[in-house]
Amino acid sequence: MTKLDSAEKPWLSLYGEMPSSFTPRRESVLAFFRDALEADPDAVAAIYFDCSLTYADIERDSEALAGWLVSNGVKPGERIAIVLQNDPQFVIAILAAWKTGAVPVPMNPMYRTGELSKLFADCAPSFIFCYGGDAEVAAQSTAAAGVDAKLIVCDPHNYQSADDVRVLPARMSTPSGYATFLEACEAGGGASIGRHDPAGGDLGLILYTSGTTGKPKGAMARHDALAFNGAALGAWCGVGKDSRILAIAPLFHITGLVCHVAGAFANGASMVLNYRFEAASVLDAIRAAKPTYTIGAITAFNALMNAPGAAKDDFACFESVYSGGAPIPPSLRTQFFERTGQLIHTSYGMTETAAPTHFSPPGVEAPVDPSSGALAIGVPIVNT
Repeated sequence: MTKLDSAEKPWLSLYGEMPSSFTPRRESVLAFFRDALEADPDAVAAIYFDCSLTYADIERDSEALAGWLVSNGVKPGERIAIVLQNDPQFVIAILAAWKTGAVPVPMNPMYRTGELSKLFADCAPSFIFCYGGDAEVAAQSTAAAGVDAKLIVCDPHNYQSADDVRVLPARMSTPSGYATFLEACEAGGGASIGRHDPAGGDLGLILYTSGTTGKPKGAMARHDALAFNGAALGAWCGVGKDSRILAIAPLFHITGLVCHVAGAFANGASMVLNYRFEAASVLDAIRAAKPTYTIGAITAFNALMNAPGAAKDDFACFESVYSGGAPIPPSLRTQFFERTGQLIHTSYGMTETAAPTHFSPPGVEAPVDPSSGALAIGVPIVNT
């Protein structure tokens, strides 16, 4: 194949120091995770309020959870629904699914029976991770869908003790009749599951589109697509082993899944998790964890800069800030820069493309699109 040059791809002239081509060294996010684990098992993989989990911690619990899944009959290729917010259980569950050869299917935990039953009927999960408060909804949804699935009940208070009432729900008793997340990890600790190494062409994820232009569709992402886009954050945005990624996009959304989870593991970085977005709570997380990179909706950045007490010094830790998914008015970029000292870089991607296809080059102000009056979405990233 003849390599295209900047005459055929004029956007390459805007890359600056960025590479014009890129080949990741691994074909799956799981393989990248294992590389990071081997390189430094004591490196922090996730920060969740007042708790820090190392790569070794994540490995221990995901291995144990995978053992429980295997001992309870999961088979390679089966679907595992993960109906959770941004917490360590989501991260551990998706790794455990990959370790068994199963296919994780993240879903919005705000969905109720009407939405969930349609998705369950489509993907037919054999296991479902959900919160205790949503167990009845999940059970009703599986019944409505005609699906026989085992529920694993999670608690958002696991792995932390801060109990931030601004964002975490009130503690509640665990519903009876279901395995809990921590019980599954404990019970599966002694199981031997062998080692599963996904091939790049294997199905790595099913993620449903939002349904804004029709019925939600299950987009099927290969392992190598997830690995490529996660690794590309290192090549394009400078994410590395010392980076801390502020996870303000939902992990059940393609942006959060790829640009937070895959981006962290592919580059040996850490994630700052906060259950869900709440401006004052996230601002405190920024002050405590000093994240260096983030990507999220423009509405989140608008809320952060307008949060009571927000100051320019709070945002000085960031090396790059990206936003996508909605048009960005030039005036809002200017306002955010004046208040925080950070330039919002634009980006674009779709669920069907495993997230980013376009980024603004680091340090480059995206021009205004004359037809819409909004900022341009960026240029095609490497190999696009």
